[in-house]
Amino acid sequence: MSKIQNLTVFTPIKKQKGQKYLKPQDQWLSTAISCVRQPIETLFGWIEEKTGIECAGKLRSYNGLIVYVFDKLTAAMFFWNVLRVSA
Repeated sequence: MSKIQNLTVFTPIKKQKGQKYLKPQDQWLSTAISCVRQPIETLFGWIEEKTGIECAGKLRSYNGLIVYVFDKLTAAMFFWNVLRVSA
């Protein structure tokens, strides 16, 4: 079940060994990528903290994985609504 997708993955530019500074355009790209990644990583960190979704080591089937993930995401949305309403 594989489909070809037109995706481009952007990653921050790293300095080479012994290099002191990035070129201005590389620094700009790295900063832009970090600004986009930070809220996404925060969201996934929050979901992991609230649900423990990464602990799926005993799953044996694709269907079991799908049920597990949707169960955990439902729990995360429940926690979000409870915290939002009580705040």
